[in-house]
Amino acid sequence: MANLLNVRPDEPTTQIVEFGTNIFVSHDGLEQRAATKLKPRQSYEYDILLPSEDEIRKFRAALFNDLDDVFQVPLWHETVRITNDVPVGFTIIEGDFTFTDLAAGEDILLMDSEDAVFEVAEVNSIAAGQITVTTGTTFAYPPGSVVVPIVEAFAQDNSGYQRFPTKAATMPLSLDLRLQLAVGGAGAPSITLHDSLNVLDRRHLNDQNVSELFNRRITRMDFGRKFEVLADFGARTKIGTARQYLIDSKSELQYWKSFLTSIVGMREPFFAPTFRPDLVLDSQPAQGGSTITVSDEPDFKVEYEGSTAHEDLQFESGGILIHRGIASSVDNGDGTITITLDAALPGSFDPITTVSFLERSRLGSDQVTFTHFNTFSIVQIAVQSIQR
Repeated sequence: MANLLNVRPDEPTTQIVEFGTNIFVSHDGLEQRAATKLKPRQSYEYDILLPSEDEIRKFRAALFNDLDDVFQVPLWHETVRITNDVPVGFTIIEGDFTFTDLAAGEDILLMDSEDAVFEVAEVNSIAAGQITVTTGTTFAYPPGSVVVPIVEAFAQDNSGYQRFPTKAATMPLSLDLRLQLAVGGAGAPSITLHDSLNVLDRRHLNDQNVSELFNRRITRMDFGRKFEVLADFGARTKIGTARQYLIDSKSELQYWKSFLTSIVGMREPFFAPTFRPDLVLDSQPAQGGSTITVSDEPDFKVEYEGSTAHEDLQFESGGILIHRGIASSVDNGDGTITITLDAALPGSFDPITTVSFLERSRLGSDQVTFTHFNTFSIVQIAVQSIQR
């Protein structure tokens, strides 16, 4: 039987989701991408406190004898509180399971609010308001007890602990899930679409303090007396950014699961708005109009026209995000440029405060990191613009 890690971890816990993508690049920069994993690999890293000699002995024995065995790992960041009284032998557990990724045959941890009474149960069925388990509970659980999804994992080699003079210890754990599991996304909000691609319309935490890296795959040719530079991808540069996003609800966590599932790591393109004032309006556009007039600083026609990553715009208007493509542009010769949109703006909208590039992008890495705290999470991704 698998070892159950039923000790709550110290905050935060780290979840690493890793897809796999093969990228084939032709001499002219065109790419073909193929996923190497049907589902991503996942791993978890966290510390647990061993507050007594008894706990130290128990976990030391488990590592010594069972390091190569399967551990049952509760996903503490997906805890759901029980709302009904569950007496001994009961099979119905009520709670808000709207955003819980569970299926029949999977295991859950039942634990009272004091972490004193617990057991593992198998899910028979799940609905938004309740779970039924295959056999009656061994113990009674009052309202406020918790249900925690369980996954199976292996501890990484060289796992250990740090003992303190107070007869306590801290054990850092790194756990690799045994199976490639779907990321999930039950009950997730719908994903915004533009031009048939997903739009990552969440404002990143560091939108005002973001670093950008510009990549042309430049080759430097050293001819002794001078350098010559060759760039592989024509006249355009790829832009890479590291972004962090706040996840402040279970619904938002499910959104991210759904979004990552849809783009399959670095394989599928999506739109990533910069949320910066990339273009400055010369005047507010007409309600229902299909043109905007912007300052030529920067000069859109010179700097960005023809760039795949800069063919689409996002307008922020009173908390609403509007997405449109660029059909054409004309230099008015008076310090302004008129841009014709591929579709008219809404017939009614609040004043537009920000015009950002809606950059056609892909993930810059197959690895996505979630950092889970008690009441919120942070997700970190790398984003790279697309040029074709």
